[in-house]
Amino acid sequence: MEQGSDMTVSRMKRRGLMGLTAGLATALAAGGVRAADFPDKPIKLVLGFAPGGPTDILSRLLGDKISRSLGTPVVVENKVGAGGNIAAAIVAKAPADGYTLLVGGTNYAIGGAWYKNLQFDIVKDLQIVATISQNANVLVVNPASNLKSVADVVREAKADPGKLTFASSGAGTVVHLAGEIFKSQQGLDITHVPYSGAPPAELEVMNGRVDMMFDSLATALPFIKSGKMRALAVTSRERSTYAPDIPSLAQEGMKDFDVTSWYAVWAPAGVPRDIVERLNKAITEALSLPDVRERLAALQAEAFATTVAQAQAFEREEIAKWTAAVKKLGPRSE
Repeated sequence: MEQGSDMTVSRMKRRGLMGLTAGLATALAAGGVRAADFPDKPIKLVLGFAPGGPTDILSRLLGDKISRSLGTPVVVENKVGAGGNIAAAIVAKAPADGYTLLVGGTNYAIGGAWYKNLQFDIVKDLQIVATISQNANVLVVNPASNLKSVADVVREAKADPGKLTFASSGAGTVVHLAGEIFKSQQGLDITHVPYSGAPPAELEVMNGRVDMMFDSLATALPFIKSGKMRALAVTSRERSTYAPDIPSLAQEGMKDFDVTSWYAVWAPAGVPRDIVERLNKAITEALSLPDVRERLAALQAEAFATTVAQAQAFEREEIAKWTAAVKKLGPRSE
């Protein structure tokens, strides 16, 4: 009796093991099929900025092209707040199936060092899929100001420490840190005045209530051309092809100054590599289209297409650069 019971238990164990093995094989096979058939439902592009801004425009432009390439609808969702961190947290917690993607930029390379209590880790919880574009920023002042050059800013700031002010679209943004790096490299005391976005900051400069700001060239150029702002220098190493008359800060004596903004797409960590590669291919192909490049040019941005490996290497470099910058500058936010 005991021997028969032992044999029955043994058979049950074998059957259980066979069932588990078969189930695992089925799951793996299903996963392979899902990757091969991707996509078979709509893809969401989530971004943390309001409709009508550069990130939103890029997302909708890219979404339209990806939709045509992959043969599935692409929906843009604006999850505004916390400098894009709400959107990133949503995508970080989404299923790792490639159907929920994050569109953002340099702010995510800065965020890990700047914020103390993020709800996500850009490296551990997300994986970069592809870069999209990059553009320069520009130092601008009120046209009635007596600041007519970078040298004027340095001279006046040193003559009266703390008197000059610079606006930004928010603490911890690229344009804020551009100002902090500028101050640090020149040994200046200039007071930062943060605003909730670029438009109110630009208005304060144009009204003369704030002395200067580092702004996206895309949003500042119309004001520069209309005479509402005076441009002193762009933040890239070389002059921008979209504003060749404006010198770079490097040309103005700050040889190591290079603060450009860039945009990219991320997926949740764990999305299979073949799905990531397929998404990368759709994005990079879109960036080669003439109408996409023309639209980017209208935003004073250049297409920045990379392979997945190149995008990963670029992200590592940017995170290291901004982490070092924040550590040196000291300020951090909750």
